[in-house]
Amino acid sequence: MIETPAQASSYFAAIDLGSNSFHMLVVEMSTGQPREVLRYKQRVRLAAGLDKANTLSDEAIARGISVLETFSAKLSRFAPLAVKTVATHTLRVATNRQQFLDQAAKIFSHPIDVISGQQEAELVYRGVQACEQSKDRTLVIDIGGGSTEIAIGDQQRLLATHSCQMGCITFNEAFFKQNTPLDAFSQADLRARSELSAVAEQFKRIGWEQVRVTSGTGDVMHKVAQRSGSLNGIDVATLTQVKAAFLLAEHADQTITLDKLLNGVSEHRRSLLPAGITILTAVLDELGVQHARYSPAALRDGLLALNDRLK
Repeated sequence: MIETPAQASSYFAAIDLGSNSFHMLVVEMSTGQPREVLRYKQRVRLAAGLDKANTLSDEAIARGISVLETFSAKLSRFAPLAVKTVATHTLRVATNRQQFLDQAAKIFSHPIDVISGQQEAELVYRGVQACEQSKDRTLVIDIGGGSTEIAIGDQQRLLATHSCQMGCITFNEAFFKQNTPLDAFSQADLRARSELSAVAEQFKRIGWEQVRVTSGTGDVMHKVAQRSGSLNGIDVATLTQVKAAFLLAEHADQTITLDKLLNGVSEHRRSLLPAGITILTAVLDELGVQHARYSPAALRDGLLALNDRLK
C-alpha cells in the first residue's frame, strides 16, 4: 500500500524508458535520506517495434504512450515533485523518435532525455555503486532489451564505459525467431563477439576485482546458479548448462530439465533468455571473467544517486 504523500514532503522520481520495460522509482527527499515510496514497472517491448530501418511501429509507440499515461497519473499524487526521465537504446536509434516524443509531450508533462550509450553505462554503474558502496574496482555488465552496457570504476571514479548494439529483444527478433535454436545460438554468438572485439582488450588492461551483472538476464541466471549449487555465482559453466537445456528441449521428452532450471521464470523472460545468455556468455568469455554476482541495482538507482548533477 503506497502512503499518501504529506504536504511538506519533497519527492524525486527517476524514470527509465527502456527497450523492454518502462520503470519508475519515486523517493521522498525531505528527510535528508531518500525514502522509497513507489517502485513501478510495466512491460512495453518497445524494441520489438523496430523494423530493419529502425522505424518504430505505431503499435509500439501506442504501447509506450499508454504506459506514460499511467506514470503521469501515479505521479500526480506527489508534490512538490522533481522528475528525471531518460530514454535508452530504442528511442536512441529510432529514426522517428520525435513522433514518440511529440505524442508523449501531450500526456506527460516532464521532459524526456534520450541519453547516449555511454551515459546509460555510467548510470548503471552509479546505481550499483550507490547500492553496494563497494571499495573494490568493479566491472558492471547490464544486458538490456536493445543494448548491453559495460562499465568499470573505482568507487566514484569511472574508468571506462562502452555500449554494445546487442540486447535480449533485438537478438531475439534477429536470430531466435527466425532460425533453429542451434543456428540461432551460433549466429547470435558470432555477432555478440564481434561487438566486443573492439573493447575487450581495453577493459582487460584496466582490470577489476569484482563483477556485477544487472537486469533480467542476470537475475534469472543468479537464481539458476543458486539452484544448481554453484558457489561461484554466475559463470560460463552455468550459462552453458542452461543453453544445453534449451537445445535439449527441442525434444519433447527433455523439457523437464529446462523447466526445472527455470522454475518460476515468467514466459516473457523465458522467451528472451536464449538471447540474454548468449550475450552474457560472450561478454564473460571475451573479457575473461571467471564468475560474477547479480546486483538488483539499475539505471534508475543511478539517476537517484546523481539527481543533483542531472537535473
